[in-house]
Amino acid sequence: MIEPMRPHANSTAADGMAHLQGAAREMVAAARTFLDAIEEVVNDDERMGRVVDNVTDLLKQATDAVSHVGRPAATHNETRVRHINVE
Repeated sequence: MIEPMRPHANSTAADGMAHLQGAAREMVAAARTFLDAIEEVVNDDERMGRVVDNVTDLLKQATDAVSHVGRPAATHNETRVRHINVE
């Protein structure tokens, strides 16, 4: 048999729902703020160009990091130096 909910349980559930709704509203507001910031970057050619350059550099670094997979390790006579250009 299902027991009827006690008034205290209803109050607790309502409080929990109110907290969840408040948290959801905060998440929506944060997402809107984030999207506004992203839109500013997308609309600015110079900033968007820098983003593309940074993503390209990141992908090159990732490619370099995994390009040695499956190859034998360097011997002690071989040195591996990676030059990083800093602007």
